[in-house]
Amino acid sequence: FGTADSKAERVFMQLLRWHLEHDKFVSPNKSVSYAPSVFAKHPQAELRTRLEASYQTGKILWLSGRPSEAREYFAPNLELAAQLGNNLARCESLCALGVISHETGNVVEAQSLLEEALELARKEKHVAAEVQALGNLSGVYRDLGRVAEARIMLQRTVDLCREAKLRHAQGLSLFNLAAMHHTLGDLAVARRIYEESTAILRETGN
Repeated sequence: FGTADSKAERVFMQLLRWHLEHDKFVSPNKSVSYAPSVFAKHPQAELRTRLEASYQTGKILWLSGRPSEAREYFAPNLELAAQLGNNLARCESLCALGVISHETGNVVEAQSLLEEALELARKEKHVAAEVQALGNLSGVYRDLGRVAEARIMLQRTVDLCREAKLRHAQGLSLFNLAAMHHTLGDLAVARRIYEESTAILRETGN
């Protein structure tokens, strides 16, 4: 599946060449995300490349502990993805925005964003996206005091992964489910699920 990668690289080089030909710096302040962030906003960037550059920049900023700045890149992706008719990209951005809202204390907004992401994932029948949305949404439900519903969501992620043979994701989902049972005080159940989780994660090399 090298076509998309080669196309993205071609557009990246075209944009870099444009900056060099016009004696323009890509960014006055170098950082780990400076080139993708400038290119994500460049008018000559193709929509698909802008979408990917914007998402990756947001992800870098998020992982760097800068959620407010990350939001500035994830939010425009919703519109870009809509223009491209790419519901999976919309789902990814909604999940990212939902997690940021949750982490910054806006639980109600997080619930709305993640429920929309879940609806899109189910519409597209994309198991990995549904697992991601459900897993993130379960944390929101837990913090809203809806712990029983959160546990059901996590059990659903385990079932989906098992059916789709997503072995590593199944191990991670089991780990989260074990933590939820521990929160509920079901220590024996939590231990059993945790042991199953670690066995799968060892098997998949993680």
